[in-house]
Amino acid sequence: MAGAALVLGRAGRGANGLDTDAALSPSAANPAQDALSWAHDSDVLPALPDGSFAPDAVVTRGDLALALHRFAGAPTPNLAGVPTPVADVPEDPERAAAVLWLHGRGALWGDAELRVRPDEPATQETGRGIVSALLAPALTGAGIDATTVLEAALTTGEGTTKGGTVDAAPLTRAVLATTLHSVDQALTS
Repeated sequence: MAGAALVLGRAGRGANGLDTDAALSPSAANPAQDALSWAHDSDVLPALPDGSFAPDAVVTRGDLALALHRFAGAPTPNLAGVPTPVADVPEDPERAAAVLWLHGRGALWGDAELRVRPDEPATQETGRGIVSALLAPALTGAGIDATTVLEAALTTGEGTTKGGTVDAAPLTRAVLATTLHSVDQALTS
């Protein structure tokens, strides 16, 4: 996460104190284990309160916002930069900050009702759009070919077609962890 800290201007967050091996034990055979371990240890996408990581669990749009906000070091949203209001800001202060921060950076837009729908399941297509909108400028600014990194990161896992196009498959915790881990590796290499 050091590379992402430099590029996204964030301070690092410490490990969350949960036992990584215990959190990953139900999915030890999961091919995304390294990414899941990294996401847990970096507190980007920690294990659930019961200690399980649930790699196949679907991520909501709010979960995605929260993971990206944590990936960036949980910066305080600049509300002056929010172009339009959001009608359905989550009640949880951390999720609210994440949604407003992404919205203010132009990576999460509302619909005609000014709703970002944070409780709805995210699709891989939605994840691709939000992650690309947020991270492509940061990668490019760091002199990294954003297209290559994001295409490689965002076309992994189930839900991709033979042509590499992400479809409407649900975005899972494992796919999100793998994507952010790939971006972090590109930023730190």
